[in-house]
Amino acid sequence: MAQYAAISIAQMGALPPKSVLPFGARPTQDWLAISGKGLVDIWANPFQLLDSGTFVAELRLPLPRGKVLINLQTNQGVQRSFAVFVGPDGGLSLLHREGAKLLRASLPALPASSAEAGRLTYFFDSATGNWTLRLSSLTGGAPLAAAQGAGALAFANRDAEDICKKGNFDPAVLWFGFSRCADVPRAAPWIGLRTVVDTALGPVAAGNLKAGDVVMTADRGPQPLRAVHFMELPARGSFAPIVLRAPFYDRRGDVLVSADQRLVVSGSAVEYLFGTEAVLVAAGDVVDGRTALAEDRRAVVSSVSLDLGGGGADWRRRGGRTCPGSGRFCPNVRCAPNVPEQL
Repeated sequence: MAQYAAISIAQMGALPPKSVLPFGARPTQDWLAISGKGLVDIWANPFQLLDSGTFVAELRLPLPRGKVLINLQTNQGVQRSFAVFVGPDGGLSLLHREGAKLLRASLPALPASSAEAGRLTYFFDSATGNWTLRLSSLTGGAPLAAAQGAGALAFANRDAEDICKKGNFDPAVLWFGFSRCADVPRAAPWIGLRTVVDTALGPVAAGNLKAGDVVMTADRGPQPLRAVHFMELPARGSFAPIVLRAPFYDRRGDVLVSADQRLVVSGSAVEYLFGTEAVLVAAGDVVDGRTALAEDRRAVVSSVSLDLGGGGADWRRRGGRTCPGSGRFCPNVRCAPNVPEQL
């Protein structure tokens, strides 16, 4: 059972943004390349083949008809091309060419949907040749459209990088990327690298923490970190982070966290609404456009996930109730660490 003790964010607030992971740190998540940056795994061999994996793109709905959404053409060595486009009839297609080999995976015209955004997922396995293509609403439920077939091709890591770094894409595309997983990697709760955390030795930027460091928690006192996971993640669409703005939330500087990062929220409004001094909520649930904002100005975010491990704590017993009030009514907030099974 994971520990939910609330990590104490130092009152000096956050330091200026840092865009890169610490030297030598290797991301622990399964993203290989993300639009706007290219390869996010600095240890990846550009010439190694990605034999199986998933291409993911989040798109604004409804899709524009007769438009090329993503496109990259190159003639270095052999002709290579990759494109995602919508036909005049509204059908969505993915095209992957490697020399004389060509794959076209297509979805029929999409049914009417009230969803504002969707996720296109293309899983490929060149060993078996099998592929699956589906478009789903970001709010969940059954896929809006799905198809499968044979003839899947592998991607070289450099091709994935070029598509994400040099490919042209339409404004209807929120972001896209390649993963080594057979499905979309789960979003993992995180805090910004330069967010200052209280430790037994004083305030330390989260990106400088390491396994074994003792961090201060709100309800269980000093606790050693079991692991520190550095991650490079998409920062748009469903992965867009949340900015907790100063001076709200009793902060002297803005704090950047993931939408699913748990926050311990307290104050008079919480006591009135729930009859308890504090509740555990997701950062995305306190977005009000003023004190807490969804932030999508960057394509990729460098972040850290702090793992305390161990047994359960008080916050689990209080339940995962969401505060329906605006974040401005709950001025006191602390970050709770991530659940290991969510990493």
